Amino acid sequence: MANLIESALENGSDNARVVLILRDPPAPYKLEDWYLKPITGVPFVLLNILNLQRGGVEHLTLYHPNLKAGNGDSWVERVKEDKRCKLELNIVSDRDGLKKALEQSPWVVNGGALHRKQEIAVLLSGATDQGWVEQVNIDEVPALTEFRKTSLSGDGEKDIEDAGALVYFSGAKDRQLSQRRDFRRQSAVLLAESGLSNDSLMDRLVTRQISRQFTRFLVMTPLTPNQITFIAMITGLMAAACFWSGGYEGGVAGAVLLLVSAWIDCADGEVARLKFLESPLGGILDIWADNIVHSAVFFSIGMGLFFSTENGIYKILGTLAVIGTLMAFALLQSSLIESKMKATEEVSGKNEKEKEDTSLVDQMANRDFIYFLFALALVDQLGIFLALTAIGSNVFALWLVFLRYRGAWSSSTDLCSKNSEKLKR
Repeated sequence: MANLIESALENGSDNARVVLILRDPPAPYKLEDWYLKPITGVPFVLLNILNLQRGGVEHLTLYHPNLKAGNGDSWVERVKEDKRCKLELNIVSDRDGLKKALEQSPWVVNGGALHRKQEIAVLLSGATDQGWVEQVNIDEVPALTEFRKTSLSGDGEKDIEDAGALVYFSGAKDRQLSQRRDFRRQSAVLLAESGLSNDSLMDRLVTRQISRQFTRFLVMTPLTPNQITFIAMITGLMAAACFWSGGYEGGVAGAVLLLVSAWIDCADGEVARLKFLESPLGGILDIWADNIVHSAVFFSIGMGLFFSTENGIYKILGTLAVIGTLMAFALLQSSLIESKMKATEEVSGKNEKEKEDTSLVDQMANRDFIYFLFALALVDQLGIFLALTAIGSNVFALWLVFLRYRGAWSSSTDLCSKNSEKLKR
């Protein structure tokens, strides 16, 4: 198969150009009903197109013999016009169009299976040692066999055979969709994979388990990830209002609402990834909303304790907690946003400096403190939490200042050393 790929590339075929073959749906489904059936809120066919796009495909030909103009194919046009679809998408149903597409590239993908962008990227890079990719002839592609029986004859059959051998991506066996329950199964798998690579232990064990229940519902609604972020922020500010009121009941109510806010905050990212709606603006909005909520909560805990005890130290601790939080945020803001965007994919091969930076960013973005806060609220010990937060946030911020100063000093020393060596020469 490697020889086929090398030969195709030498002859000008483009490995960013792929043919997606739609298979006939099971009875009694129509083509439109089957391929527009949603998986985590995205139509099946569009989900494959977006994964192919993210995997590196730039030119895609969508083929089925019934995709003919004036024959109920308006649904395909709606898919083509989706704003998330950035690749060049051609729709063909005739022999000549298929032949031309296969002449341009030997890469054929089974539209009856659900594909992952990571797998597509690996396969298009030339790594074809996967169990679901094989070299086949045109008559060995299941969806095309039926087409040959009904639509080709004589010289036309020879014309399509001239396309030669193909690299066929059949898809993993557990991602074939042949009955209605397969859609629910694939949705469950995608939901389980919707977390981030830098999730903390509590995120994996608790937070994601709960947030996915929100996400299961939210992906089926028209709410955008940014709108969900806004809902999470409002819920977090309601938690701050409860803390501000003081007293045991206010503390417990605030801690519960803060938990709900964090779960919804996780759901916005899950929805964005599942529906291919990630954006730099969304990442910035999410980070800013988190810090607005955290600052409001810390200050409100201090004021609530002050109202309950009339001890001014709590106002000071609340203020210090906010100052430390905002200082750390200001120093790590750009890194936080970059980390959030990169964490949707597993990143390997980091050097020690990158690991150190990532560790600091993860600590800043860590939301595990909400469970510690909830536990202390239940035993009416919010003062302990506030004191630890006031001290810890400022120590962390000062450590970031030290690291930045050390990095600047190291860079300055290296530059002076290089200039000195040049003068000696």
